[in-house]
Amino acid sequence: MESSHFSEQLQEQAFEILRSNDIRPMETLFSFLFSNQESQRSQAYNLLLCGKLHHPCLLFIKLLFMIRYATDIETRANTAHVLRFVQVQNLWPKLSPSAQVNVKTQILDFIKIEDSMFVLRIVCGFLSELVGEIYKCQGEWKEFLEFLAGSLALNIDKFQETALLVFANLPNDCRRTICEALFTRIDLLHLGLLRSLSSENVDVKVAAFGAVVSLMHLFSSSLDIDRSNDLTRAMMMEVFDLLKCKKEDCAQKGIQELIKLVMEEPQILKPYVNYLVLHMLKIAESGVLKDETKNCAIQFLMTMLEADDLAPAFQILPSESMAGLFSIPMRMLLAIKDEALMGSVQEDDAGKTDTYSYGLKCLNQISIVLGGKNILPIAFELLPIYMNALEWQRRQAGLTMLGVISKECSAEIILTEDYLEQVVNTILTSFHDSQPHVCWAAFHLMQLATDLIGAIQIIHHRRILPALVAALDKKQYPRVEEEVASAVLSFVKSISRDSLTIFIDLDNLLRKLLALLKDNNRSVRCTAIALHTFNVVATQLPGVCIKYSAHYLPILLEACTNMNSEVRKEATGGIRICAEFGGSQFRYFIESALVKLGGVIAYPNKSCIEDLKASDIAVCAIGKICEFHRDFVSAAKLAPTWLNFLPIKDDLTEAKDVHNQLCIMVERLDRELLGHNYEHLHKIVAVFLEVISQGSNLATPQTLMRMKELLKQIWLKFPQPLLNSIFLSLTAKHQDVLAAEVDFTS
Repeated sequence: MESSHFSEQLQEQAFEILRSNDIRPMETLFSFLFSNQESQRSQAYNLLLCGKLHHPCLLFIKLLFMIRYATDIETRANTAHVLRFVQVQNLWPKLSPSAQVNVKTQILDFIKIEDSMFVLRIVCGFLSELVGEIYKCQGEWKEFLEFLAGSLALNIDKFQETALLVFANLPNDCRRTICEALFTRIDLLHLGLLRSLSSENVDVKVAAFGAVVSLMHLFSSSLDIDRSNDLTRAMMMEVFDLLKCKKEDCAQKGIQELIKLVMEEPQILKPYVNYLVLHMLKIAESGVLKDETKNCAIQFLMTMLEADDLAPAFQILPSESMAGLFSIPMRMLLAIKDEALMGSVQEDDAGKTDTYSYGLKCLNQISIVLGGKNILPIAFELLPIYMNALEWQRRQAGLTMLGVISKECSAEIILTEDYLEQVVNTILTSFHDSQPHVCWAAFHLMQLATDLIGAIQIIHHRRILPALVAALDKKQYPRVEEEVASAVLSFVKSISRDSLTIFIDLDNLLRKLLALLKDNNRSVRCTAIALHTFNVVATQLPGVCIKYSAHYLPILLEACTNMNSEVRKEATGGIRICAEFGGSQFRYFIESALVKLGGVIAYPNKSCIEDLKASDIAVCAIGKICEFHRDFVSAAKLAPTWLNFLPIKDDLTEAKDVHNQLCIMVERLDRELLGHNYEHLHKIVAVFLEVISQGSNLATPQTLMRMKELLKQIWLKFPQPLLNSIFLSLTAKHQDVLAAEVDFTS
């Protein structure tokens, strides 16, 4: 941050340096500013900042004097750096009109006499900012623009490159204004840029690339678009010629300027899309060019694909060009490291490089732009080549490709029987691949939320699900095992209750899940997923719950003490399900279940949402025991204990269930809940009021209506002294909520 206050001593010191005719103090300041020592840099920075704030005109004049008259090239170069460092947009408006005129004159004189291109190249950035600032402030500098335009007509490299660099670096927010000011010189600029593009001096040529892009609005906005086409064609030709001449670094700069052109004026490139695609593909696929050059070509192609104006031109490319585009990201998907899948981690990016991630992005964009009609013939021609390859990276890339294109092209794949069959066969084969990365990719593919995967689950469940279930008890790498379990869970959650009973061998599935849960060698995440899957099945089919409760509950009770919060949450959920649907099987485990649930409720990690949800689910489970097994527990003790945990607020699904259960028990005047002398009624009222105050967060609209009606009934049916006592025990907020729901006057 710039300080608006400096000591008088520092202001005086800055003033003396700036007003002196001796340039040595400024040279010392420069040496400090570019020093390796922090103390010297800080001292010089403060002096410059002080001069900028308190003596801006003097600072500007001093710097111009230095850059014009200092005999040492390094001093003039340092001055050019400082001119950019002090930021012209902050200095120029502070100058008096006469000072501004003087600055303009000094700069024009400097450009004409400066012989060092090293210095000029640095100062051109400052000049671009200065002319931009002048025109942004509604000013003019006709003499400078005339000089730049005229410089392009001169056959002198120094003047050509200087003018080109100033044009190339014009700030984006003033280019259009300056282009309008240059309109009367459009012919001169057009010819000058063409001449510069064909210059034998590569520095001039490269500078011309940036100038063409910067000034393209001048030519594209005119009625005669031939000029912009001339410059565009010339620029493309020169970039490719630089590559032929093995001047890759220069060609890279040209491609980068073409990328800017795509971003700023994409419509200009419409006629040249196929030409550019073919040439950039050759660069990207070259075996002799540098990686940096190939990456520039790839970035250019992807930038074109992201330009909406160019999408129609891409969709009518020859099939060979489309195939070439598609092959680029497919090669990027091979950039994955052979990292073992031993550890259990939530992320699915183990071994994936930046190149791999960029390939995914590119492949997705190509799918969007080209569409299923164009992309699928290419994809399914490549698929068997990749899936039959010896390198596991290619097989994984094939599966990854299916996942990406299914986001955009699911309908076309589903409606083409050959394509759908090929996908299913590829997935089934990959389940048994010898390389764990490929297996992982196949099981991961089965979890994608695309229409293609949904269709496979419906149409080919008889083939897919048995293969998934069979993989559950197969010893694999931990992360592959987790992905298998996740794929089974995804499948079970996606199909209806009827389909579960008709199309799935539930006994086989649940036996394998139980075996997996008993296997202590499985990862914690795998255990959590298996618990979740069992809970989903048990919720939909009470069933099933009765049949397997005796085998499942010991696992759940043990899992309640697991160190992993996700496992504890699923374990308490399983106990709640068994309490509701397990029937007589559950009664043998009631005492142990209450102990374990109490432990979960008593010590939640309040910084962990999964722990807080586990606690809420445990409360709900105690409520189910109260409701379904009250003959086997001391309901008079358990019901008030359960009530004291209400309301629950962290697991909103459980909250809606448990608060609805509370309504049911109050409606039937449950004696154990209310207390023999209604001593628990105040707590019930407080819970109702808190839930109502939270709106639909903690209860369904129907439950909220029941609570409001119950409050009215309570205030009509119970003794007034008891109600007065309850009212006085409420918080002010709850009293206000109650007053809004109950008519006390009646």
